[in-house]
Amino acid sequence: MFGLGFRHRVGSTHRAARLVAVGGIAALTLGLTLLDVFGESLATIQAQPQGPTVLATPLPTNPPAPVARLPVPRFVEGGTYETAGYALPNVSLQLRCAGSVVASTQADADGLFEIVGVGSDPCTIEASLSDYVTQSVLLTGEPHLDITLSRSPGTLQILARDAFTGAPARNAEVVVALVRGGIVVSEGQTDASGRASLVVDPGDYAIRVSGSGYASRRVTATVGSNEDVPVAFPMSLAIQGMVVSRDTGNPIFYAWVTLYRLGPPNGAASGLSRRLEAEAFQGAGVALPELPQEIDGEMVGYTITDDRGYFWLDVPSDGQYRAVAEAEGWNVWPETTDVGNLSAAEPLLDFRLGMSRLRRRIPVVPPVRIDIPSLAVQAPVLPVGVERNGTMESPSDPDTVVWFQYGAGVGSRGNAILAGHVNWAGSPRVFGFLHEMVPGDAISITAATGEVITYRVQWSTMVDANSSVADIVRQGPLEEITLITCGGEYDTQIRQYLGRLVVRAVRDS
Repeated sequence: MFGLGFRHRVGSTHRAARLVAVGGIAALTLGLTLLDVFGESLATIQAQPQGPTVLATPLPTNPPAPVARLPVPRFVEGGTYETAGYALPNVSLQLRCAGSVVASTQADADGLFEIVGVGSDPCTIEASLSDYVTQSVLLTGEPHLDITLSRSPGTLQILARDAFTGAPARNAEVVVALVRGGIVVSEGQTDASGRASLVVDPGDYAIRVSGSGYASRRVTATVGSNEDVPVAFPMSLAIQGMVVSRDTGNPIFYAWVTLYRLGPPNGAASGLSRRLEAEAFQGAGVALPELPQEIDGEMVGYTITDDRGYFWLDVPSDGQYRAVAEAEGWNVWPETTDVGNLSAAEPLLDFRLGMSRLRRRIPVVPPVRIDIPSLAVQAPVLPVGVERNGTMESPSDPDTVVWFQYGAGVGSRGNAILAGHVNWAGSPRVFGFLHEMVPGDAISITAATGEVITYRVQWSTMVDANSSVADIVRQGPLEEITLITCGGEYDTQIRQYLGRLVVRAVRDS
């Protein structure tokens, strides 16, 4: 008799069989027993002399119950952080084992946490916080765990339309870059409706849209977590440029720029005004046409330079255009004018308008109070500047009048611009009854010097809110004031008036 033992993996069933082998001298019966212990099988073969040959007879098979994984204690400590590396407090954490929550906790003010529970593998830590993407981390047995959460993304909803017809700007290229660093993070194209949706991480972005036959346009937008940010792009041909000092080259802030269309293009459009072309081709022997010396075209737009001396104007069609700059204390015609050609092939025209200081600068005296006896209006006057889009800032208080501080003052030649609200929360406010003024009505302005100056109304008119105000705010040889407020029909969808009421008054002699 002899015995032989060996291990053999055969699964989790117990099997027994009797086998008979016929050898050269004697027949041997092989007994095979397979025992499964924690997935391992122990098989023992015993051989012994036997008598007559017997056929193999299988024994019944009964599958055992599966071996359950035993729950074990779990302890994890660590910290929660933003992607920038800063500690992230108040993060909710759950310990999940075998699909069930076995413990939960919250990170403290320093982003630190400890969590203890009992459960079977697999175990994960799930970290969640409002406006952040939930993170799930598989535990590997290490007692320390740091978890980094990133902000939930937002969406830029781009809408590009023709600035004058409202037609969608189809197939326009959209490029989104970080304001800081200029790294491009997303690109896309507008669809047949002029729309594009781009998912980005929270942050500040510069968005540029370029379309065939349109000037490339750039705006900035801030996107928050889980936020849809609509960004409108009015697409058009456009004029852009700078107004600078001829003496120093420094930008001139808040200068008035008026644009005139002189007629069809009188030559190929290069994207540069005549003066810039002359500078570009200086010394190259290229002869350029003389600048037209008369304004005989149609005034099509008006704007104000920003705090960098920069301006932008949308224009409806190609043509030859003249830009004229004006600013208090600076010389005007003819040195502050320039012309250039604009076409769909070159949809953006650059200007650089230079100005020289007047030898004698007239001091600007601010108004500090306004009285309108016929309307029983008595209100303080505060100075304001311009918004980033080049428009005059609005009053932040419904009973205060504002004065455009980069234009004319009172008590000297020029047109002082004042604005006030017509109503607030449904009630008439400081300029609520301005529409009742008629020619000859008195307006008293108290200057910062203490002088009280009386003006008489000359005329009033209602203009479209989107129309040019160049003629309204233009400076002239008289001492004038212009009062502006909202008027006309009120659009409940955009929550704005569609018109502007303008009242002009001249100093009473």
